[in-house]
Amino acid sequence: MNRKQYQREYRRGYRKTVNGLLVSILATQRYKAKRDGVEVLYTNDEFFSWVNKHPSIFTLFNGWVSSKFNKDKRPLVYRKKKGNFSFDNLKIGTIEQFYQERARSSVG
Repeated sequence: MNRKQYQREYRRGYRKTVNGLLVSILATQRYKAKRDGVEVLYTNDEFFSWVNKHPSIFTLFNGWVSSKFNKDKRPLVYRKKKGNFSFDNLKIGTIEQFYQERARSSVG
């Protein structure tokens, strides 16, 4: 295995750890904030502290692992409504829950 292959495999494995998942979530939030012209109103450290106060994400993480990393069971931290990323506008769930909510809100 060459260096590039090793790094790819390492990243794949890291993304399936709690810290790797949270770093991935933060990176996605920052990307979407830039794309949508909004702001992320917390630092990385503040985000990690907030997550530690919400044990449901760890329960969802364990469910994701138990499902053998089924994409629909992957935990998310997403905005409740459009606008800035702020703690009062965040919700913890799975990809499956996010799409179900989005489908319900687009119907009405």
